[in-house]
Amino acid sequence: MKDFIFFAAIYGLSVSLAVLPVGKPWRATGILFDRLVFPNRWLSFLPENERGGLIRIFVHCPACVSFWAGALSSAFIYSPARLYLHVDPIVAMAIDGLASTGIIWAIHVTLTKLGQYDL
Repeated sequence: MKDFIFFAAIYGLSVSLAVLPVGKPWRATGILFDRLVFPNRWLSFLPENERGGLIRIFVHCPACVSFWAGALSSAFIYSPARLYLHVDPIVAMAIDGLASTGIIWAIHVTLTKLGQYDL
């Protein structure tokens, strides 16, 4: 049950930060910081989809956010990989981050097939 709650929380956090309006301050802060750190990646002659540095990439889609949310949650809150696989904390962070990304993708595909966008 803890694993279900872990991955459901990661799904909710990643979708709300990357897509929903409630995550707009998070995205705006990331883009502002990104413009300060990587100013040459925000030049006006670059196409719109190629602008931005690493921070924009990390907050751009739910899959990216879910990897980092899963890895950080694994380090500080709960780690299914450490519980079941008995691996080092760094390896567990990578496994939990990748598992979070995979589960986010599976939930997205399932909801899309069930008519998520038809509501």
